[in-house]
Amino acid sequence: MLDVAFTKFGLNKVYSFIECENRSSLVLCTKAGFRVEGLLHQDAVLDGRFSNRYVMSILKQEFYKDSNSDFN
Repeated sequence: MLDVAFTKFGLNKVYSFIECENRSSLVLCTKAGFRVEGLLHQDAVLDGRFSNRYVMSILKQEFYKDSNSDFN
């Protein structure tokens, strides 16, 4: 999907917003090359209470540098 975002849609950066309690998504995005850019305090309501979210992103050059893709 990141390859499509960067090649077909011409994006330079892709963001992900992850609930701090969602450790599985945090690990998955980190393995995909995303980096934490910041923490949004009480940014969303989850189960009737405010929750914090991480803002994560990956740049096009980071994705292709770290991938084994032939699309460089």
